[in-house]
Amino acid sequence: MDIVDPPQPALGRILPLAPISVTLLLPGFLCQCDPPVEVPESLIAWTGACLSIPCLYRSCVLNPIKTKKLTINSLTWYLNPGYDSEKKDFNGTILYKHNTSISPAVTERVRFLGDLERDCSLQLSDLRASENGSYGLRLIVLSIAQKPEEKKWMTKINVNVMGKRESPGLPCRNRLKTHSPPHPLL
Repeated sequence: MDIVDPPQPALGRILPLAPISVTLLLPGFLCQCDPPVEVPESLIAWTGACLSIPCLYRSCVLNPIKTKKLTINSLTWYLNPGYDSEKKDFNGTILYKHNTSISPAVTERVRFLGDLERDCSLQLSDLRASENGSYGLRLIVLSIAQKPEEKKWMTKINVNVMGKRESPGLPCRNRLKTHSPPHPLL
């Protein structure tokens, strides 16, 4: 009677899958989107100055079904946001809220520079010492998947407002200028 060892998996059948399984475990491989908004960690400004906060949505929040436009339910910029566990929402001084009227005292100095497609930049003129602190962008988008679902994020940036600058400041511009490579003329 012959003794037969139990069948062993061939190394050739196991090893080809190893690089694939390791690759799948690498961070970012499956288009993770945390955080979905790009802002600087912190900014420094002077009282009386103009402050522009550059802000871009990452491509992972775009909805390819709707010609790559966001399905935004809510976009709100806060000064010193805090989470209210009873209401299960953020509160703070609202600087800008999409499709909502804000206090005229705020709106005459705050301008949303975004386009609700990729840009969520904000600009404040005549900055005050009391506006030192944390700024937060609350973004709520509708995920169009098999089952519609709201996705919510809060992105924060620290702004240090310092005493008045010695040299004269420049007035606020209407648009935030960003660098883009030159395009060849056709």
